[in-house]
Amino acid sequence: MATGATTLAAGTDSQQFCYDEQNRLTWAGSTGTPPCTGTPITPGSLTAAQYSTSYGYDAMNRLKATQLGSYTYGTGLPSSSPIHAATGAGSNGQGGPYYSASYDAVGNMVCRAPTSAPTCSGTVTGQQLTYDAERRLAHWQSSTSTPTSSADYLYDGQRAVWRGDARLAAGAVGPGGGTTPTPTTVYAPASDERVEGALSAVA
Repeated sequence: MATGATTLAAGTDSQQFCYDEQNRLTWAGSTGTPPCTGTPITPGSLTAAQYSTSYGYDAMNRLKATQLGSYTYGTGLPSSSPIHAATGAGSNGQGGPYYSASYDAVGNMVCRAPTSAPTCSGTVTGQQLTYDAERRLAHWQSSTSTPTSSADYLYDGQRAVWRGDARLAAGAVGPGGGTTPTPTTVYAPASDERVEGALSAVA
């Protein structure tokens, strides 16, 4: 896709995109001058949506630069994170990354910090993720301690069949033990049906 134009009730938006010889996105924007054309874009009227971003890649085809800044990656398992797994991006202005993540010995992401306030290095305060024996996400929580939100997951084969807020209401019992905490999402077997809200029990 080289160009895109959108017309909404609130106004218009015009975007252009540039790619390298390997068909990787190198520039995207709705204002400024695309390096692949050398011709300034005529911006649309949605000024609040205007942007321009450049993208860079390293010799291993990993994304190395975006609007966040530069990216860092692991050096390989088992002594470090996977070589294609981002461990940091950008800068928090205090010598650390804006985005950070960490991984376990088999490459599962176990910590995720999508903003500069929490972190997955040093004193870990980022979101926590745990997995079952088949490396499927089993639990997520918003921080290492006193999380404000969390979720547990159960599966039928490879499909998630239960997702419930792990912060139980008073007197509630967790998965497999009685009342389902709310909010809850249940995917019915052999269908796309979804049931949301409180359920009386979990099988």
